[in-house]
Amino acid sequence: MERVNRIIERLTLVGEIQRGRPTAAAGRKSRTAVTIDLSDERSVRSSLLSIGRKAGSDGLLSLEQDFDKIGDGFLRRGLQLVIDGTDPSLVERILRSELESYRQEQSTRIREATVRKERELAVELTKRRMVLDGVLSIQAGDHPSMLALRIDSHLPG
Repeated sequence: MERVNRIIERLTLVGEIQRGRPTAAAGRKSRTAVTIDLSDERSVRSSLLSIGRKAGSDGLLSLEQDFDKIGDGFLRRGLQLVIDGTDPSLVERILRSELESYRQEQSTRIREATVRKERELAVELTKRRMVLDGVLSIQAGDHPSMLALRIDSHLPG
């Protein structure tokens, strides 16, 4: 009996069991750990499988315990809709709409970045053409006014 008491005491200390009567307010400790990392496709896969295992073993409501681990707003909103019992077709419409908005926003940013990069490239190419003509003009022994004309020909306006 003493050995059983020591085992019970150890299990109590590590939180595996609780002494006394369970109350309705006492929350169940999750049996399944969730790891969330969305840094690449394989990590997303692992994270979703981890979430799915927890939902399957502990129930959908148990996922709320892990919301502090979810930094991604898209995943957080999707899971919150599911936990709240939202109709699956509505969950899909909401997330697809958000996905399309994100795609459009990123496309706009890419276009703006591309235009900015093209302008930077044009300026850099102009500077290098000026240097090329300037070096050739200096090598040819051109008068400074001729050098200025060759260089100025690359400037706008």
